[in-house]
Amino acid sequence: MLHRQSASNSAESISSTSDGISPKLAKVLSKKNEFLTIIGHHNATSATTPSQPYSESNERERDVTICLRTRPLLPHEQWSIHSVKMANPKCTVFSIDEKFDGRMLLKPNESSYDMTFGEDVGNSEIHAVTTRELLRTVYGGASATLFAYGQTGSGKTYTLNGIEECVGNELFEMAKAYRQRTTPNVPIPDDADFDIFISFFELFGNRGFDLLNERSETVQIMEDVFGTIQVKGTTEVQVSAPEQVHERVRIATSYRRTETTFKNTTSSRSHAVCRFRIVDKRRPSAEPGILMLIDLAGSENTADAMYHDKSRVAETKELNKSLAAIKECIRTRSLALTSDKMVHIPYRTTRLTLLLKDTFDLTVPRPCKTIVIAHLSPSIVDTPQSLMTVRFAAPLRIIASKRDDMASNSEVENPATWTNQQLRDWFSRDLIGAKLDLELFCPYETGMQMCRLSEGEFVARVDECATERNAMGESRISQIEASKFYIRLWRKLIEARTKVRKEKLKYRPNAKQQKERDLEYLRMYGEQMKQ
Repeated sequence: MLHRQSASNSAESISSTSDGISPKLAKVLSKKNEFLTIIGHHNATSATTPSQPYSESNERERDVTICLRTRPLLPHEQWSIHSVKMANPKCTVFSIDEKFDGRMLLKPNESSYDMTFGEDVGNSEIHAVTTRELLRTVYGGASATLFAYGQTGSGKTYTLNGIEECVGNELFEMAKAYRQRTTPNVPIPDDADFDIFISFFELFGNRGFDLLNERSETVQIMEDVFGTIQVKGTTEVQVSAPEQVHERVRIATSYRRTETTFKNTTSSRSHAVCRFRIVDKRRPSAEPGILMLIDLAGSENTADAMYHDKSRVAETKELNKSLAAIKECIRTRSLALTSDKMVHIPYRTTRLTLLLKDTFDLTVPRPCKTIVIAHLSPSIVDTPQSLMTVRFAAPLRIIASKRDDMASNSEVENPATWTNQQLRDWFSRDLIGAKLDLELFCPYETGMQMCRLSEGEFVARVDECATERNAMGESRISQIEASKFYIRLWRKLIEARTKVRKEKLKYRPNAKQQKERDLEYLRMYGEQMKQ
C-alpha cells in the first residue's frame, strides 16, 4: 500500500506506484511543492496571532472541555503533505477543493476549541492542563471523564497510554496534596486517608469484557432502582503505589481487542475504560470520587471499511453507532445548560453512555467534568476523515451565549443564579449555615461557584469555618451534618433544573417547530465554526 512506501515529489515517481493510489491522489502529490509553499505562507501569516498559553484555571470553570490534538507524520507517511496546523485555541485543516475544470485548490478550514495541541506538545504537558485538574476534583467526590476520540491510527491510544502513566505517577502524591490543601493543620498519613481502586474493562455494543481477568465476558452496566449506575463483574484492585497502577494498565492493554485495518495494524475495536474509584476513609458515607479514562474505538468511514468482511462491516456500524451516541449526549448536555428550549439527553442509548450517566444527567448531585481530546491525522490523505473529526468535536463546544439572559429571567431560588449576597442570605437561614463564619466560608463566591465545589472541599470548608467548637478546638458540626448541608444546596439546584425542564415539556415542538429548532442549531454551529 502506498502509505507504507516512500515516494518522491515528482509525478513520474507517483505514476510508477500508481497501482496503489487513486488518480486524484496522484494529481495532488504531483503538486506537493506548490501546496507546501501555500501552507507555509498561510502558517507564516497566521503566526502574527501567536498560540495562546495553556491554562488550568480556564479548564476549572468548564463542565465540558473540548480539545484537538495532532501527531507528526509517521516514517511511512513522509511522502505525504502535512495538512494540519494547531495554534491554541485554533485548528486549521487544509483540504483539496477540486473544481469542475479539474483545477485543484488548497482550502484552509479553521475552527476554535477550548484547547488545541500540536505535534510538539507531549503527553505530560497535556496531562498538566487536563487530567491533573480532574484528579483534584475526584478526591472531593466528583465524577470526571476523559475521552480520546479520532480516526484509526490518529494517536488516541498513544495519548491515553501517556495520560494513564502520568495519572499513575501523580495519583498518590496528589492525594496528600489534596489533604494538605483541605486540612492544612492535620498530620497526613502515607495513604492520605484514601483507598484507591482501579478496574479496567472494554465495551463492545452491549457486551462487556474484564481486562484484568483474561478478558472474561462478565461485565454488566446496570441502573438500580435508586437511579445509581452499578458496574458488576469487574475485577477491582486496590493500589497503593504508582508501580501497581502501571502493572494493571500493562495487563489490561495486553488483553485489549485489536484488529488489523487499512489504517492501523493494531486498531482498537472496542471502547476501553480505565476506571479509578477513590474512597475517602474519613467520610465513609460520602460518594466515592470517580475518574474514567476512555479510549474510544477508532472511527472509520466507508473507504476504510471497503476491505472488511460482513462481520467486520457490522462491527464497524456498531462502533459508529456508539460513537454517535457519545457525541449526542455531550452535545445535548451542553445545550441543555444554555438553551431555553427542551433538550433530551439520551444517555440510555448504549451501555457506554449509561455508564456515564453521572456525566450527562443534570440531576446528579455532585460536580461532573468531561474532557474530550479529538485526534487528527496530519496526512493530507486523511483530510476527509480529519474534517469529519472536526465536525464531530465542534458542536460539542456549546458557547453559553444565552446563559446571562437565562439567569436574569430565572427565579431567585435557583442557586446557579445567586449572587454572593443571595448565597449568604440562604446560608444564614439554614440550620448548619447559621453556625458558620460566612466571611471565611464564602468571601466572594457566587452560587454557581459554590455548587462547583466537590463534597469533600465543601465539608472541609464547613469544618474550618464553624463558629461552635469544643474544648479541643474541633468543630461541633459533624461530617454527616456537613454532607447533608451540601446535599440541601444541590437539591435546590436540581429542583430548579427540574422545574425548568417541566416547563419546557409543556411546550414540546411539533414537526414544523422541531425543524425550525434544528435550523437554529445549525446556524449556531456555523457561527461557532467562524469564531
